[in-house]
Amino acid sequence: MSQPLYSQMLKHAGRWPVDHRSDLEVHDRKALREAPVGTHFLWIVRESGTDFYRLDQPLDRLAAAYWINQRALPMRLFMGRITGRSTGLTTGVLVRIAPDDASLLLKIAAMRFGTPIRRVAA
Repeated sequence: MSQPLYSQMLKHAGRWPVDHRSDLEVHDRKALREAPVGTHFLWIVRESGTDFYRLDQPLDRLAAAYWINQRALPMRLFMGRITGRSTGLTTGVLVRIAPDDASLLLKIAAMRFGTPIRRVAA
């Protein structure tokens, strides 16, 4: 069921990020507003910030691959999809995933949208 995505993000982030809170409060919120309906994305939450990566953007996938390979850092990974907009809210689905699932998601996105991802050295 689609729910307001930003509310879901706030709930899943909890007390994180401790540093760079504007990643969540400004940049992720803006990314949600600007991405078209139907966009699939990977969202990474760390103590030191968040990252919003559109899966249809090659540079976003490359940057996401870097963070996914940083397995020693505490982080939470989520897959999301924007399903609609109503009364100024972006709605969609947000699901927590494991790092291996996130890596597979990036490979699938690369096949779908082109420009394959190469493993980034940790």
